Amino acid sequence: MDNNTMTSAPAGADITPAMIEGWKKKYGDVFIVEADGKRAYLRRPDRQTIAAAAVIGGADGFKQKEIVIRNCWLGGDRELVEADKYFLSLAAQVDSIVEIVEVSLKKA
Repeated sequence: MDNNTMTSAPAGADITPAMIEGWKKKYGDVFIVEADGKRAYLRRPDRQTIAAAAVIGGADGFKQKEIVIRNCWLGGDRELVEADKYFLSLAAQVDSIVEIVEVSLKKA
């Protein structure tokens, strides 16, 4: 997994509409998280990110969510991840960006 995703990502004030459109073309859905005038942009996690979160995070649910957030981070105000008061709220939203569709299983 990319350990430098957040450190190389643009800060909230540096993000332009053109950057957001570029992310949409590259990743599909882009999610905006806002709190107290701070803003962050996340992409939907892929299978590799979810698998890494499960393996590295183990039974620690918060660690799993932090791994997903850090690897799906496109840019924004890092305080949303670094300050506990924001991270706890952000972590509660992670499941909302994981896309799961219903499938059916039939015997052939």
